[in-house]
Amino acid sequence: MAEQEGKPLPLIGTLRVSGGDTAGGFELIEYTGPLQPPPHVHRNREEVFYVLDGQFTFTVGTEVFDVSPGGTVFIPGGRGTGSRRRPGAELCSWSPLPAWKGSSRSWAPASPADAPA
Repeated sequence: MAEQEGKPLPLIGTLRVSGGDTAGGFELIEYTGPLQPPPHVHRNREEVFYVLDGQFTFTVGTEVFDVSPGGTVFIPGGRGTGSRRRPGAELCSWSPLPAWKGSSRSWAPASPADAPA
């Protein structure tokens, strides 16, 4: 994909690399907001976030991380997660993607046992 390409995702940002591009291996989203996901868990896949601009606060299990530009957060599959995103930008990647579609929309609400504190 050329730099200017990508699929706009209203209230989220831009889909830079789709699951269709990677045969479901992963996808890459440039998040610019303002939508913020509720606490949730991806049971069978990992997430990686790389902060480009601004300040982000991530909760992974019971740990809280304030992340600045250049910082990376890795979230293992099955861990409860949440984030507070202030104005800024980050790259988000998920792997593997659900078999039904190369899409980021396969999260489930966190249960009380795995919800971030």
